[in-house]
Amino acid sequence: MVALILIGTVGALLAVQPPPAPPSGPHPPAILMQPGQVGSRMQVNFPPASHSQVSRGTYWLGPSEPLSIDVQLSIDPQRGSAAIPVEGTVMIDAVQIPVAVGRARAGSFFRRLVTPGKIDRFTIAVRGARISAGVHACALMFWEPDRRPFPGWGFTIVKGSATPRWSDGSQSFVVSPSNERDAISLRLLRPRNILMFGPPLDIKPDADGSVSLFAHLAITPRQDHQLHTAYTLVALLDGRQVPFKGGVSSPTVTIDPGQSGDATLDLRDLPSAGAGHRLLFFLLARESPTAEGVAEAPWMVLPPRQLGGLAW
Repeated sequence: MVALILIGTVGALLAVQPPPAPPSGPHPPAILMQPGQVGSRMQVNFPPASHSQVSRGTYWLGPSEPLSIDVQLSIDPQRGSAAIPVEGTVMIDAVQIPVAVGRARAGSFFRRLVTPGKIDRFTIAVRGARISAGVHACALMFWEPDRRPFPGWGFTIVKGSATPRWSDGSQSFVVSPSNERDAISLRLLRPRNILMFGPPLDIKPDADGSVSLFAHLAITPRQDHQLHTAYTLVALLDGRQVPFKGGVSSPTVTIDPGQSGDATLDLRDLPSAGAGHRLLFFLLARESPTAEGVAEAPWMVLPPRQLGGLAW
């Protein structure tokens, strides 16, 4: 069982309207997890200065404030008594940024040891100087090195009123109609043609360190789903983000209800030898009832999804 909430994608952030004023009123109390719950779970709390509501969907960041997040993690008690490593990272607009845990020095990613049945509570922080003024999509992503996916969290950061512009990399995708049985999929084309889903596969890159993928991102034409979506793919090699061929760090496509986006994506210069490597793929998404909404804040961010990967 997974308790998720969401994450942002980057996508074409164009002509963003002035952000709304932070809500007034008392800050909601911290949500505390209970030990011994079933499944892998996470919970985040924001400080009172963030003006966030109970949903923790928007963080209003002051001009000189750091981004500070109180995090709680738990793992199913039925998985034994030994502590299990869980790794995590933070992405702002689908770009990995240095994050500090407690008093530790900031790094690209971090590792925690979570004892099943108990709560691991800690604070992560990002320097305010690393976050430009404007509206941003932030993703807090976790995974287990033993290949199990883990819940993640996504939210919007509002800082000042400036409007940054982003390249969405959508030139990689071909958009076409979808059908009622369509589904999101990621297929490894090379070094082996196989559908990827769930835990990473025991496959290493080609001898030249290359991997080729086919991504199919779709919204089925259902009456109950009329949201426009911006999808973004990110790749992490041993916890650190790696760009796709062509220098696109996080290819994104915006599609409407009843459409799909297809792209062949390549990674180069991966380590083809050695042991203990993991290449993980995550899907980030942002939704809006209007086509303009996925390009202009405010939007609705979805949970990050781990689409599989390779382990060698």
